[in-house]
Amino acid sequence: MDLTRLSTKRCKQHKHQVRDWSGLPVGLVKTISDNLSLYDYLCFGKVCKSWRSYQEETLQRNRRSCGFPWLVMAKEIEAQTLSCISFVEKNKLWQLELPTSSGGLIVGCIKDWLMIVKSVCKSTKIRISLLNPFTRSEVVLPATFNVKNKLMFSGDPGKQNCVYILYNSTSFDVWIPEAKDWFQCGSDEYVSDEYIDNLICFKGCFYLLTNEYNIRVLDAAYVYSTLQTQGYEK
Repeated sequence: MDLTRLSTKRCKQHKHQVRDWSGLPVGLVKTISDNLSLYDYLCFGKVCKSWRSYQEETLQRNRRSCGFPWLVMAKEIEAQTLSCISFVEKNKLWQLELPTSSGGLIVGCIKDWLMIVKSVCKSTKIRISLLNPFTRSEVVLPATFNVKNKLMFSGDPGKQNCVYILYNSTSFDVWIPEAKDWFQCGSDEYVSDEYIDNLICFKGCFYLLTNEYNIRVLDAAYVYSTLQTQGYEK
């Protein structure tokens, strides 16, 4: 028996049994995409043209709030140039010079902003700066002691009314662009005897998740106006 011919014949038979995934309703396609891991979502657009179009439209709509997914790499520890690979566009490789990152450590990214930490000379403090490698915009935050391990901000760092929160499990500091230094806050007023496990910002509000799975809400506009009313060191 010719196995090659048999295999070819079976392939032709099964070809007519392939499901037309492009005919699925948009709502069902959205449900599928929302439940995929990052790796599977990258393969999502390869299923058919309609899924690819849905993926591209979704990324375009979410660009302002979430940014495009990028993989950032450096060949050396003290590299002045980073390579940015786009997950969205094919064969896109960007070489970006980041002179302000010299001597600093890139510790993370929020939206399209890189977080860079540098040690303050002759001090135990650190200085955090936010750098958008695409627009070249930079925001330098006041120096602080290295006891807070997470940073969150309420909106576009380029805006004057943006509120920044630097926090750990027991306390957090708040800063607005007009202030010279951080405003220190204890967590007792907001989370009582609980610890802060995580903090996110969504549509102008900070949401604090505690170790008891309680959620406390801080309105960024209220925090901003309160700091202006109470006064701060300029």
